[in-house]
This record gives sequence, C-alpha cells and structure tokens, in this order.
Amino acid sequence: MATVLNLRVLSEAQVKSLATMREAIEIQKEAFALVVGGESLPGLRRWIDRHNDDPPCLVGFLPSFLTGGRGYGVKIISDFSGQRGHDLPHMMAIVVVCDGRTGAPQAVMEAGHLTDLRTGAATGLAVDLLARGDARVATIFGAGRMARNQMEGLSEVRRLETVWVCSRTESRARAYIAEMQAMGGRIPQDIRLAPSPKQCVEVSDIVITATTAENPVFDGWDLRPGTCVIAGGAYREVDSETIRRAAKVVVDMKENIHAAVFRQPLAEKIITEDDIADLGELVLGRKPGRETAEEITFCKTEGVPTQDLVTAQYILRMAEERGIGTLVPIL
Repeated sequence: MATVLNLRVLSEAQVKSLATMREAIEIQKEAFALVVGGESLPGLRRWIDRHNDDPPCLVGFLPSFLTGGRGYGVKIISDFSGQRGHDLPHMMAIVVVCDGRTGAPQAVMEAGHLTDLRTGAATGLAVDLLARGDARVATIFGAGRMARNQMEGLSEVRRLETVWVCSRTESRARAYIAEMQAMGGRIPQDIRLAPSPKQCVEVSDIVITATTAENPVFDGWDLRPGTCVIAGGAYREVDSETIRRAAKVVVDMKENIHAAVFRQPLAEKIITEDDIADLGELVLGRKPGRETAEEITFCKTEGVPTQDLVTAQYILRMAEERGIGTLVPIL
C-alpha cells in the first residue's frame, strides 16, 4: 500500500485557540535553553529589505534547525506597509514545520499571531527573571501591534496596578488603551495616557519599549533604582545611560548582540560583549537574574527563530491531539 503523507494546515483562528500566553512563556524557556545548549543551529536567517522597490517591502526567511532529530522549519514573514488597494494586513507570516527524523513536512500554519505570542511571551519570561516580584507600575512606549503582546506577556507574570502608555500619536494611544482594557483577565484597568516620558519612567518598576523609534525614547537618568527595562523594538530606543546603570545586561541570543541598542555602549566601552548575558543562561541558572531590589536590569529582545519553531511544534502537538486543522494529502 502506498504511503499517505498529510500536511496539517492551521488558520490564524485555529492557532489562537491552541496556545495561551501562560503556555507560551513556558515554551520560550525551552527555546532559549536549546539556543544556549547548542542544540539549535545559529546564523541561518536572512532578511531582504526592498524599501526602495515598488511596492516597498521587508521579507524575512527565518529557518531553525534543532539537532538530534528534534525537527526543523522556517518562518516566512513579510511587511508590505506600502501596499495599496488590498484589504490585507501589511504584516503576514507562515511557519512550515518538518519532522526531524524523516524530513517529512508536517504542518503549515499562520504565523502572524504566533509571532505576536512568542514575542510577548519572551518579554513575560524576561520580566519574570529580571523584574522585582512586587513590581506594580509599568510604562509601555508604543501603541502598535507589538505593544499589544507586550502588555499581555507582562501582565501574565506580574500583578500590575497601573500602566502608562507613551506614544507619538495620542489618538492611537487612546485606542490602544481602550483595546487593552476591553481584554480583561490579568490586564489592569488602570491604563493611562502618559503625561511625559520622564514623569512615567520616574515612577515605574518596569519600562518596555515597543516602537520603531530610531533614537532613545526616554532618558536613562530618570530610571529609579530597581527598574527592569525591556527593549523590544528594532532600533536604538534606549540610551547608553540606561545600559551603563544596569547591573544586569541581557540579550535573547548572543547572535543579537550587535543590535542597534548595543552599538554605542560597546563602541564607548561602557560594556563589553562579555558583560552581556544570554537569556537562556538565566533560564538554565548558569547566570543570575535579579539579585537585589535596588539593581536596574536590562534585556534586549530581538527575536530568535528557535522561538518560532518550538512554539509551532507545541501548537502542532495540540492540534493533533484535538483533531484541529485541515489535512491535505501531499504524498
């Protein structure tokens, strides 16, 4: 009898139904442990930036390969922010998951939500390791798609009382606040429009940047002792003073050590590469997270393809257990 190979296809709605933020935070622990354990091959990703093309676009091919037959896959993600005449999100993604023992393709799933989920979960994990246990006040810079998952991940690991929102566009910030308040659950109701970056940072236990700002969005001198700072944007949202004051400086993967936020501090010898810990080292207990109530901590999350694969593998297992998805015979 001929072998039948089915490919499981999962929609965005199905992906959303198969993993919670709390589950995703636990999944990220596994992903970062695999990275620092050398069980995930580094250096495979490739970005194509065609911002001067027609239409302008950014496309990423982000493979991940786990050793020992644990599986492999690739996320293809695109940002066509200049598209016109199409009623589609400008950012879209899919993940392909393959069997590490046979090489057989196992699943294709929508990965826009998966990306949001693992990004917010990485922030939740970093906050859990680096913020004070009694942290109650946070500031989030940004009010876009990334800021949404940051709020969810943050709220999952700390019982927040007040969150300040800083955005260049007041109407966007107000819409974001209303959307977050409507989500309920662990997200606090006391979410406020920031009067100024300085006033918010001075009273915050946690500061998160989720912007496309090319210059620092707050002054590191304004951080009070004991603050945890998480930088999630693609550019230099955080100044050198923040990193100089940080007792713990962490990155989600050493491959991301050359992110824009580190360039000046490294060039000025405020820190060295050896001063920057890998998030997975904290997960495995090889290096300490927060040790005192007074220290300022900093983590840069750039995104790691292993997160996409391990999260997708978990979602696939849940889909198989529950019989969710469309099976397409390909062999």
